[in-house]
Amino acid sequence: MPDSPERSPRRRLFGTIALVLGAAALLAAVAHFWLGPIEPSDRSLESAVAETAARIKESLAAKLRGEEVDRRETPREFDADDL
Repeated sequence: MPDSPERSPRRRLFGTIALVLGAAALLAAVAHFWLGPIEPSDRSLESAVAETAARIKESLAAKLRGEEVDRRETPREFDADDL
């Protein structure tokens, strides 16, 4: 069957490139979940929960005393897992 103008070799090349890029993107997205975190955390879960509980306790005590509570959060560092 002869090629129609819609199926020119150039269109097939672009279609093939798009298919390969789409498959690579899908594999990269799925591999991220299979491989786990890219950068290991330097904090354990227990220490993170303990720090949060301590901040809540201090905030509650300050509110009960009628003091102003500082609600600013510390800025997070860049993490490759957030991409």
